Amino acid sequence: MIQEDLFNYMGVPSAHDPNKEFHPKFDGTNWVCDCEHYKTYKTDCRHILVKQLQLKGQDVSGVRDTSIEAYLEIMADPQKLEDIYQDIMKALLKMDKPSTDREIARFLLFSDPNKVRPRRFELADSDRFFPTLIHEVGKRECDVTKKKAYVWELTEHGRKIALQLED
Repeated sequence: MIQEDLFNYMGVPSAHDPNKEFHPKFDGTNWVCDCEHYKTYKTDCRHILVKQLQLKGQDVSGVRDTSIEAYLEIMADPQKLEDIYQDIMKALLKMDKPSTDREIARFLLFSDPNKVRPRRFELADSDRFFPTLIHEVGKRECDVTKKKAYVWELTEHGRKIALQLED
């Protein structure tokens, strides 16, 4: 039995009706769901995303349905992201290494890292973007300040979106 099959028997709660569950299934190639969204549009729905996250061991119990729906909307059309979010994500993609706020700011030709910092925080905030689009990966000496600073990189989901923005 493949790993996806283990979750085919457990439903994902509906975002609209807490008493209803949908049952996304993996058919060996694609995910399918019995919800109206999937039946109508044949695109990933909230239920499929939740199932995929559960497979990766992520706890989605406290995540608001609006956060997940916003993520799916961004995945469908990354251009809907605000320009500064796009700039930060594209910078991290092009820099191709975990980077500090000051390094990102310098790459974007901003003199003040506070142009980057609040938006970077939001990209890593699971209440705003779930799954998050960037995450902290540790500390190292900053190339700009030569002081120890936290570094950030794109998550798997963030990388997918950043690559779409590059097209």
